Amino acid sequence: MDVLTSPNETENNTAALRVVITMRADFLGKCLEQDYAGLAENIKNHIATVTPLNQEELRDAIIKPAELVGLSVEEALVRKMIADVQGSPASLPLLQYALTELWELWHQDWQQRGTTAGKTLTLTNYVQIGEVKGALEKQADKVYNTLSEKEQAVAKRIFLELTQLGEGTEDTRRRVLKSELINDQHPEELLDQVICKLADARLVVTNNIVLNVTTVVRTEKMGDTTSQPVEVVIDVAHEALIRHWTSLRLWLDENRDALRTERKLQTAAKDWQDHQQDSAYLWLGARLAEAQEYEQKYFRLGRLVPLSKKFIEASKTEQQRLEREKDEQIQALNQALTESQLREQAIRILELLQIQPQDGVESAIQAIEENLKQLPANILTVVQNNLLQAMAIVNLPNIIQGHESGVNSVAFSPDGQRIVSGSGDKTLRLWDVNGQPIGQPLIGHEGAVKSVAFSPDGQRIVSGSGDKTLRLWNVNGQPIGQPLIGHEGEVKSVAFSPDGQRIVSGSWDNTLRLWNVNGQPIGQPLIGHEGAVNSVAFSPDGQCIVSGSWDNTLRLWDVNGQPIGQPLIGHESGVYSVAFSPDGQRIVSGSGDNTLRLWDVNGQSIGQPLIGHESGVYSVAFSPDGQRIVSGSWDNTLRLWDVNGQSIGQPLIGHESGVYSVAFSPDGQRIVSGSWDNTLRLWDVNGQSIGQPLIGHESGVYSVAFSPDGQRIVSGSWDNTLRLWDVNGQPIGQPLMGHKAAVISVAFSPDGQRIVSGSADNKLKLWRGSWQSWLKVCCDRLAYYLISHNPENNIMEGSCAVCAKYAWSSAEIAKILQRQAYDLAFQGKVELAITKFQQAIEYDPSLKLDPETEAHKWSRR
Repeated sequence: MDVLTSPNETENNTAALRVVITMRADFLGKCLEQDYAGLAENIKNHIATVTPLNQEELRDAIIKPAELVGLSVEEALVRKMIADVQGSPASLPLLQYALTELWELWHQDWQQRGTTAGKTLTLTNYVQIGEVKGALEKQADKVYNTLSEKEQAVAKRIFLELTQLGEGTEDTRRRVLKSELINDQHPEELLDQVICKLADARLVVTNNIVLNVTTVVRTEKMGDTTSQPVEVVIDVAHEALIRHWTSLRLWLDENRDALRTERKLQTAAKDWQDHQQDSAYLWLGARLAEAQEYEQKYFRLGRLVPLSKKFIEASKTEQQRLEREKDEQIQALNQALTESQLREQAIRILELLQIQPQDGVESAIQAIEENLKQLPANILTVVQNNLLQAMAIVNLPNIIQGHESGVNSVAFSPDGQRIVSGSGDKTLRLWDVNGQPIGQPLIGHEGAVKSVAFSPDGQRIVSGSGDKTLRLWNVNGQPIGQPLIGHEGEVKSVAFSPDGQRIVSGSWDNTLRLWNVNGQPIGQPLIGHEGAVNSVAFSPDGQCIVSGSWDNTLRLWDVNGQPIGQPLIGHESGVYSVAFSPDGQRIVSGSGDNTLRLWDVNGQSIGQPLIGHESGVYSVAFSPDGQRIVSGSWDNTLRLWDVNGQSIGQPLIGHESGVYSVAFSPDGQRIVSGSWDNTLRLWDVNGQSIGQPLIGHESGVYSVAFSPDGQRIVSGSWDNTLRLWDVNGQPIGQPLMGHKAAVISVAFSPDGQRIVSGSADNKLKLWRGSWQSWLKVCCDRLAYYLISHNPENNIMEGSCAVCAKYAWSSAEIAKILQRQAYDLAFQGKVELAITKFQQAIEYDPSLKLDPETEAHKWSRR
């Protein structure tokens, strides 16, 4: 437009170019409304109005062209044609087409008959072609009806695409690139086939244009080529087709809304592409709904261009992303609101527990139900805390008393149903999970019991003692055979092989020994160390043993007690700790020389010493996936290492005293450390501190452990207490008090429901270690209260319903109902008692009683 409207003059100021622009009257107003590069001003200054042709001008338009080729026009025909078009300027293109058709008809006749054909265009010929208003439509229908069904679908689409829909004006022509019509349903070959037929019939014209260059190469026939890349442009041959072809008008009426949507889509898709597919240009909400409705209704017609399809799919994806984001935000807000409500409720319950304990217990139980409904994957710490406080009111921890000297070692059986303890009083003891002793003390050792372990199948126990012997026991506490004699120093460490078929022992006599499960020694003592054996471990497959000693070395042994290779030499001080990787391919050792070392299973050192600590390394552990190692040192730090011995990041700094204990969470995503600075700390696997130190203990933290599900941590301290923490480092409840001396060892049962602690006060204690176990205690207390105070209570309502769902078995519910029934019968409420007995039988069909007989019998007492 700038080029067309700008001055273009020669040096002598004489115009070298004249541009004549024609414009239909119905479009003039739109051009005047917006000044396109000065176009409106040029129109105003240079406009020349072309008025409709009068009768004489119409006569000349009909006769003169014929005279130029030596033809005449019958007067009757002239009058008829003038009558058909006069007063209807829009019919002039039809007049042009009719005259052309008359010429073509005469020319065909002349080619057949020669000079006998005559030289006059007649009214008969005019009627034959369909007159002014029928000629073009007749031709269009004729061509369309010769097309196949597939070709007709393509032709219909072409003519619809070639129509520019009027907005307050008549529909007009529209040029379209052939490439924009190609899609899966209308392949290029089919399009070319149809376009050629329409072009041959002079219904459309095609031009080849060179895109993005000033030179435009045009040709009237498809298939012509130029030296430059071209695009084929299609246009209607006669705009009168759009106004006067009945079939096209019907198609347009049927598809007008769809076409508007389609055109808007194409424009939007092009805009999106031009802006590097920026999501800000996609359609969302109502506009996307409009596009999807179009897609659903008209997709089968094959009118969507590939770019529009891609645009719709991208818009759908973006809409889904935004909806997910919105849902997540709503979920987060709802969760935050729920958490806030539960926290407020927890504060009220805590106050209620102090003044109305029974009501507080019921509220604490119901809060668990509410938490599980609203946040099933996240039992809030404050809700657990309330339950723990409620349990403390109604129940005390089990104190396991019986030993007469310090408890040196404790272990759960693999099924979590028994505990074994070894003591300085020379005995072992077996306990059930409620802390009740099983049988009598296991007497036989003549020195302190230093180490105990269950076999993997839980059927045997091995103990090592200061009397230089080991002993085997069955799970009922009966000795198996004679003492395992052979060591010449106290036995500090014992372990079963993973398959339970061998036992290894480490002693202060500088040797290891292998034994079978009947207590028979396998081969000779494993001699080689020149200092006390501190630590022993079986490989995960049970085929190899590693030992660490005060002689600064490690040694590898096969399961027959034969040394594998030479001592693993490298440390310059005693080896405190050894561990196999989970896949059994590597060994890590920690030493008083401030280093760790990695070894392969053949005893070869892997790389250089892991240097970084500035004091002895007392604790090492592999992550569950075997990809990382964590070490704890008396230099107050932890360090992370990869399996090649490379340091990961900086030291984990935060503790203000030596790190005594480290542990990975079961999923390997967190590390917990316990220190002599009285705190625990949580770290992620990249060594970043998580939150603040876990403060609460009043003395050094000696032992830490994750629960099997990784959701809780227990710590034991020299302040005589245990503490529970959630995985975010928040304390759960108050300290677990009861021990009268330092808590040396803590462990979760395999199911995570109980915690056992061993202390310097000569006692073990059992604690309930999860909200499920705390709920059980509170529920059992609630059942007692209901029976004692009101046996008519429905235990399927209120807080009791929570207990029935999460804490009580069917047999336990039946027992509660029975006890209610007996109390009701004793009070003379026979019918109520019968109902309770019937309910009890429903929960436990094994009950052998007749409700009516039982109720009447107890009512007479």
